[in-house]
Amino acid sequence: MSGRSKNRPGKDSVWLTNAWQGRISWRDCPLRVSYDNHQAGRPMLLPRSLTVAILALIAVLVSAQTQAAPAPSRINREQAVESIVPQDTPPAACHVTLPSDSTFVLPSSLPVGYGVMHGSQFYFGSEKLWTLLPSSGVWGGTWRGPSRERFDFAYSTKIAWYRSAPGFSWRDTFTLTGKRLDGPAPRFTEIEPVWDSVGIIGGISLPVLGCWEITGHYKDEELSFTIWVTLSPEQNAIAAEPSEATSEVPPTPQATPHRIHLDAETQSKKLHYKVAPDLPAGAEEANISRTVVLQAVINTDGKPVELRYLSGPPLLAQAAIDAVEWWRYGGALVDDERVEVDTTIEVVFPPSHD
Repeated sequence: MSGRSKNRPGKDSVWLTNAWQGRISWRDCPLRVSYDNHQAGRPMLLPRSLTVAILALIAVLVSAQTQAAPAPSRINREQAVESIVPQDTPPAACHVTLPSDSTFVLPSSLPVGYGVMHGSQFYFGSEKLWTLLPSSGVWGGTWRGPSRERFDFAYSTKIAWYRSAPGFSWRDTFTLTGKRLDGPAPRFTEIEPVWDSVGIIGGISLPVLGCWEITGHYKDEELSFTIWVTLSPEQNAIAAEPSEATSEVPPTPQATPHRIHLDAETQSKKLHYKVAPDLPAGAEEANISRTVVLQAVINTDGKPVELRYLSGPPLLAQAAIDAVEWWRYGGALVDDERVEVDTTIEVVFPPSHD
């Protein structure tokens, strides 16, 4: 029986390791000696310990290569934003809404000043709900440049919505939803208060450029259209120009805003823009609760910051945070000054088929 401990590497494996790491020449390794014997016509026999060491080394190398190439994951939102190649005209796969899709005629009873077209536009919808759309089927956005923050919107604009016979009811809400048709992007919901019986001007903010289906909802009426959102030709040219290095100007110090606390229900009434959270892989099969509660601070711009997981399935925690970072709230005022709000946010994941 050999006096060598079973836990210590054999001489052959030490030689192999030293040769692999460059500490000795391959010429002195038993593998090279056996190869030389083979070249001379003698049998090429490897010691058992060396064979085991070689097999172990191969297994380690294969494992390392396997770990270096993980399975592809879903495209995240940052990649989705940066992957859009701006183009002036809609691609063939984006079936935008065009004047040929509309037969709507403006009601003669509409008050003067409402529904006035600007430039190349057309009316789309019915008397119960209609809007003005560009005849090209294209909205041209603004180049934000590399300084754009992660959760800034790629495109924002205002859009008019009209209704007659009957009109809008004061103090009601108008809901706008959107989903991207040509790639990954969060679905959004925007809520606008109604302050006029005939028309409202609603904001719309898109997290990603691309082909979007936009739907306006008011009571039992819906109106959907498809639009291609890209950079305007002027902004496209700006985006193509190489950026020049500029000296950074230190930010002006500002006083720390006052912070108040509001309960989740009160703060939720100020929510006017949200995106639906993405259900992570494996969550559907896990048969878990679909609700996550986060601690948050709503800053003076209405953005949720300092998000922290409180309760709910841990599997859904990061997805909930990723969604809420897009949400926007109405600002809070105390003595006519904007304040931050400490609160909690309940995030409910919709069924996967939605």
